[in-house]
Amino acid sequence: MVLLGGLDEHSRFRELWARTPRVVDDPADIAAITGVPAGP
Repeated sequence: MVLLGGLDEHSRFRELWARTPRVVDDPADIAAITGVPAGP
């Protein structure tokens, strides 16, 4: 369990987002998230 009550709104969002499972299939989305350019 993580105590999020003491964090500000932006830190709380980052913590929750980092722990949210998600699936990304689109090469453009992967490039946007990782900063690595999408292949041809």
